[in-house]
Amino acid sequence: MESHGIKHNNKTYSMLINGFIHLHDFANAFSIFEDMIKSGLQPDRAIYNLLVEAFCKMGNMDRAIRIFERMKKERMQPSNRTFRPIIEGFAVAGDMKRALDTLDLMRRSGCAPTVMTYNALIHGLIRKHQVFLKYMLDSSY
Repeated sequence: MESHGIKHNNKTYSMLINGFIHLHDFANAFSIFEDMIKSGLQPDRAIYNLLVEAFCKMGNMDRAIRIFERMKKERMQPSNRTFRPIIEGFAVAGDMKRALDTLDLMRRSGCAPTVMTYNALIHGLIRKHQVFLKYMLDSSY
């Protein structure tokens, strides 16, 4: 594109980063992000959400939280797409306290949890054996 005088914008960078994340090619996703920063573009909420998702999928929750904090520092309002991967990442890691604390922060931020958010929490609780499911123990089911 650039060889034809067409510059990338946040939308094109977002699509590229998203594509690499879906391929689980995080190295290229972060490389594209670095290229975006070098080109002088500032990340928008969609880009930050993609980075949070990528770090959560990698299991690197500390980096995901740093991106989340940077986003808030730049006065970008987190959305469901920001909070869900963080909650899911903590749940997958078995850190249900932090998953539930993030749910509380999500609500206080004015974001309503979605079915996907609750599913992530339920799966995490089941993995940690913190939910007693009657149908799992009742032989009549």
